Formats: sequence, C-alpha cells, structure tokens
Amino acid sequence: MSNPYIEPQNYYENYESTQSGQQDIALDELCWHVFNINEDGKKLLEIMKNRFLIMPTPGPVNENYPHMCVFYEGFREAFRQIIASVDGYQRKKDHEAKQAGIA
Repeated sequence: MSNPYIEPQNYYENYESTQSGQQDIALDELCWHVFNINEDGKKLLEIMKNRFLIMPTPGPVNENYPHMCVFYEGFREAFRQIIASVDGYQRKKDHEAKQAGIA
C-alpha cells in the first residue's frame, strides 16, 4: 500500500514529452556542452560569475538608484539561468545514468 503524501515526486516524468520540455532540454544540453564539457567554456563561465554575478550593485548616489537595482538584478538573472541550465542538464544526465545502473 503506497502513501501519495510520502512518496517522492518524479520530476523527470513527462519531461521530454512536452514541446516546451524539449526546447528546455535543447537549451540545457547546449549550455551544458559549452560551459561544462569545453575547457574554454568553463573558464568563460567562471569569468562571467566573477564579473557579472558577484559585482556589487551601484550605491545610492543618484535618483535612479531603485531603477538601477532592478536593472542589475534582471541582468544577473540571465547568467543565473545559464548556470541553472548547465546544472539542470547535469542532474538529468546523472539521473539517467542512475536509472541505467551506470552510476
């Protein structure tokens, strides 16, 4: 007898069956190849993290400070999405390897 409240949810179920899921996989796979497999891509991702994600938000020196905070957070979100694509595809590959009994 199974209890649906304590059973883990399979987040990969139907992941590849939807159109948007296939587009997400294509983007994730490309980001993974560029930024995880390729040594130059790994270096580039590290540089982007240091230059664009760790950089400080401009100080409140003028009347545009609230708008600049919003701008920089949006700017950073693009890099966060690239990193999430790389990490997500790696988790997918790890899950597939585990299911196949490789890992």
